[in-house]
Amino acid sequence: MVTFFKKHANVALGLFAIIFLIVIVGYVAWAVGVFTAEAGVAFSVPEKSLPPVSFNLKDAAALDLQGLVQH
Repeated sequence: MVTFFKKHANVALGLFAIIFLIVIVGYVAWAVGVFTAEAGVAFSVPEKSLPPVSFNLKDAAALDLQGLVQH
């Protein structure tokens, strides 16, 4: 094995560089795909509208949070 690398060092380094480049391009393509999918979810508008917010002041006043509620 050592003699192979000594005789064909340029070929071995070239193959390692090509394999490394393929792996890097694969990871970049995967990351871009994940980023675009997650960005699509993050920026999408929800289909259902949320119910309106209402405050039940009568029940809140009845809680009497240790004197914090003014009567």
